[in-house]
Amino acid sequence: MFHAHQLRNQIDANKDRQEQAIFAFTIVTVIFLPISAVSSIFGMNTSDVRDMEQSQWLYWVVALPVTAFVFVAAMGMTGDLARLARWVMSLGSDSEGHHQGGMLPEKTGAREEEARRDIALARRRVRIIDQTRRRYTDL
Repeated sequence: MFHAHQLRNQIDANKDRQEQAIFAFTIVTVIFLPISAVSSIFGMNTSDVRDMEQSQWLYWVVALPVTAFVFVAAMGMTGDLARLARWVMSLGSDSEGHHQGGMLPEKTGAREEEARRDIALARRRVRIIDQTRRRYTDL
C-alpha cells in the first residue's frame, strides 16, 4: 500500500510540473501570437514603407488592443478571469493585505470558495488516478 501511495505522489508531482510548463507556454503564446499576426499583416509589401504616411505608432495602436482582447478572452474561456481580477485588485495592497488607493477589498468568502474548488479538484484527480491504477493493475 505504501508503494501505491508513493507512486501516486510521484504522479501528482509530475502532473503538476507538466501543468505549470503548459500554462507558461500558453501564456507566452497568448501574448505573442496576436502581436505576430499583426506584424505579419503590417509586414505585407502593399506599398513601399518609406512612402507610408503612418509610422510605427499605428502598429502599437492595433497590436496592443488585439493582444489585450485575446488575453482577456483566453482567461475568460479558462475560467481564470475572476482570479486575474483578484490579482489585479491585490496589486493595490500593502504587505499586510490592507488595500490602498481606493481599491475595493476582496470578498471575504472568495478565498474559502477558491479553497473548496481546489479541494474538489484534488479529489477528482485522486479518483482519476485510482481508476487509472485499477485499470492498469487489472491488465
